[in-house]
Amino acid sequence: LLPLIDWLFHEPNPIGLNTALAQLGVVRPVFRLPYVPLPLAKRVEFVNIVKELGRENFVGEKDVQVLDDDDFILIGRY
Repeated sequence: LLPLIDWLFHEPNPIGLNTALAQLGVVRPVFRLPYVPLPLAKRVEFVNIVKELGRENFVGEKDVQVLDDDDFILIGRY
């Protein structure tokens, strides 16, 4: 579990968790600025962590996927 914990807390804010949930298909990939998704390399790393630990050990029903930058919606205000 240490790789997952390190990945989730790479940033001292909810970006890791929000990115993970979006990649798992649990939440829509919407971020309110100044928060932005983790870089593509970290998103790929998360997919590998999920595969290593087993998809059945994570929330959601969809396959984990690497989301492209264009898949995320960034909003500046409500």
